[in-house]
Amino acid sequence: MFFKELLNLTTLKIQKNNVKINNEIIHIKTNNFIDNENTLNIIDGNSFNKLKDVKGNYLIYNCNKEISLNQNINYIVTNLDNCYEIVDIVNECLYKHNNFLFLVYDIIANNRGIDELLKIFKKEYNSNVCILSNNKKLVYNIFDFNKVNDIFSLKISKKASSRVFGYLAFENVDEKLHDSIDKVSGITSIYIYTCINEFINSKDKFYDTLKNLSLNNFTDEDAQILKIINWNINDQYKLYNLKLEGGLFKYRDMFVHGNKFILDYPMYLYSIIVNNNLLILLNESNLNSDKIKTNIQNYIDKYNLDYSTIYLRKNLLNFYKAYELTKYIIDNNLNIKENIDLNLDKLIFSMSLSNDFIEMAIPEEVIALKNYDKDKNSELLKTLYYYLIEERSLIKASKQMDVHRNSIVYRINKVNELVDIDLEKSTSRQNILIALEILDKLNPGLIK
Repeated sequence: MFFKELLNLTTLKIQKNNVKINNEIIHIKTNNFIDNENTLNIIDGNSFNKLKDVKGNYLIYNCNKEISLNQNINYIVTNLDNCYEIVDIVNECLYKHNNFLFLVYDIIANNRGIDELLKIFKKEYNSNVCILSNNKKLVYNIFDFNKVNDIFSLKISKKASSRVFGYLAFENVDEKLHDSIDKVSGITSIYIYTCINEFINSKDKFYDTLKNLSLNNFTDEDAQILKIINWNINDQYKLYNLKLEGGLFKYRDMFVHGNKFILDYPMYLYSIIVNNNLLILLNESNLNSDKIKTNIQNYIDKYNLDYSTIYLRKNLLNFYKAYELTKYIIDNNLNIKENIDLNLDKLIFSMSLSNDFIEMAIPEEVIALKNYDKDKNSELLKTLYYYLIEERSLIKASKQMDVHRNSIVYRINKVNELVDIDLEKSTSRQNILIALEILDKLNPGLIK
């Protein structure tokens, strides 16, 4: 804890202060006062006035009369008059600071990752924090904020020299905490350097991992790369499959460096192009993804792209199945953009109809009714369909077809007269209804 940090303690009820050097405070003394730069001397006003050649750091209490203050020392004058109360307040602050440093060292010693480090920085300094490169470009930002006000050098030492390889960058941090952050930057520099180097080297390799996922060939090396970029198999993933037609030049404002999607960012989004399909993998576990989704949708709308999306059900290994499914939807013009699970019937019927032989599976009784309708210009199939859809409700079926209830009764009796269908069995009703759906898909407008 640094001397200036005491100024943030409202419980000290500070009356006045003078900070010449922001010394780091490690010890507290309430007697036998010393001028050690790392010691905070807690002293009453009368005793302070009796000191000679005053040096060091002082927290002065119980000031009943004017005291002599040396303008060349660090001091704080408090309105509190109880030494034990003051010691408790300062000790609590020291404890929190030391506990913070313990957490820092624990993260480094157990290699718990740069994310954990940034999270405790944010908590300790009450500010979003990210990492910039040595030329002050964004490298790592788990809090997804846009404005930086305070930066602190990260240095790596080699032999007798050192160089700045990056910066800890804070959104907005109290000036009194700057010395503390400088110290922590020094403690964590080597660890951050190691993590960031691994991250930078692995983020490009993840494009190969995406290719492997699209081929259903996820390897142990891919799992290691995933770990380094701080993604997990069970994160919340969403896959976008966008159909690109006419070459990439047509969509040139969507890509950088030839074929890299402009929104790619290793904290939350990677993409690859496979057979003229842009596959975008969005990890929603690290941020509020509404903004990035809006940006993706803007490109979709701008170029009127055919697309389909699906969540991977918190399992990255579902990528291949999700890719194949969305590709099938796009290739067969099913127009299912979102919520594939709510369009299961549409999907299943499409898959069935992709094979010509499916018509051979339609029951003969249904074909017989189709031929009767054609010969007699009747609507027995349509009546049977709505009768089953409405769970054999004559009133609801009549409303669907805009006919009298008696017409439904007559037609259903005619069906029973022409063919042998047991409408009392649920399995029979279900089978006939599926057959009618398929028949309508094969002959658009036949029933619906």
